[in-house]
Amino acid sequence: MILDSKPIDLISEEDIRVLINLKVPEGKRLDYKRELPKKEPSQNKEFLKDISSFANASGGYLIFGVDEENGYPSKISPLQIENPDAAILRLDQLILSGIEPRINGIVPKAIELEAGGYVIIIKIPQSWNSPHMVTSGGDMRFYSRFSREKYVLDVSGLRDAFLATMTLYERVKEFRRSRVDGLNSGEGPASLASGTRVVLHIIPLSSFGIGTYIDIEKAVQNKEFLLPIGTPNCGHTYNFEGYLAFNLFPEVGTDVHLSYAQVYRNGCIESACSLWFWGEENPLLLPALSIEDWILEGISMYLKFYKGLSIEPPFVASASILGIRGFELTEKRVGAEFPRDHIRKEHTYQMFTKIPKEDLLLPEVIIDKFDDDIGSLMKAPFDALWNSAGWSKSPGYEDSGERMT
Repeated sequence: MILDSKPIDLISEEDIRVLINLKVPEGKRLDYKRELPKKEPSQNKEFLKDISSFANASGGYLIFGVDEENGYPSKISPLQIENPDAAILRLDQLILSGIEPRINGIVPKAIELEAGGYVIIIKIPQSWNSPHMVTSGGDMRFYSRFSREKYVLDVSGLRDAFLATMTLYERVKEFRRSRVDGLNSGEGPASLASGTRVVLHIIPLSSFGIGTYIDIEKAVQNKEFLLPIGTPNCGHTYNFEGYLAFNLFPEVGTDVHLSYAQVYRNGCIESACSLWFWGEENPLLLPALSIEDWILEGISMYLKFYKGLSIEPPFVASASILGIRGFELTEKRVGAEFPRDHIRKEHTYQMFTKIPKEDLLLPEVIIDKFDDDIGSLMKAPFDALWNSAGWSKSPGYEDSGERMT
């Protein structure tokens, strides 16, 4: 599909005219509408059927402000609206209040036209938590799409949708489990220095589609956003798995890495850094607030990487800390250059419980949009980290839940 070749925020009037000039027809992933749904319940319900049917099928685009004849776009019919933001907000509210469960990752955009007026395009992802039911007006039915038509899912279709969602979630968790096992057995894309390791996985849910591969050359063009967590600079190289950013540690050995970031061919990112020196002396302390900072910085950076590759949300973000048994947590922050003597001589900490687990796989979070508040999303996983050492919550957050700066 033409629209899939760029992020939705870069789609312009020219792209809409290309659809019209090429006579790109309506289909399973594309629908044209002359007008926005009016406030009558029947039109609202039809809009919700369209949105849910895309999410329950293969995702797609709903374009308002384009005439169609027998499924083919004929011309732009500008939407004469004074406030496009208010129009989009109304559609968002309809979706939130009229479909269950919530559909993650829907992205609307108003395109201002040269001659005046607007076209509104809504990108609906294939949902990771389908099936979604239209609840507005007591409809209580599930819809999907075949070609340009939507239809009500029967019992067999509902069963398949539930099973597909369960399978996708299990595949995400299995990818993470297998990679953690690989790191623990020394089978990572780069050999990390021994000791405690911090690992971040970012998984686009689109990665698990059949035949999904990223453009490695495009990844190279965006390598400024593919740096390992916790380290300020690195080298880059192609490898069998895809493309690797790495930071060698000459103190330990010429082939031993302090950190790396691997983008796999399916689009998943694995970033890891070794904290090898923290196990050298007692007490065993982990500067957990610094680790939180590295994870947040990593997620924000990798979202820019994905945006440059036109890989859209939703994403699953998961952080793990391996080899952490017996550590206590300290609020002391350190810099990315790892000043080891500073850590040992100047740390201050409060005694709490030593962590009893060898590995901590923190809870996953779903990132629905590029502009999601990552700090707020990661509060629950960070709280879990501090809970494991006897703290009530992460000290990196205000009582209101806001991330401290």
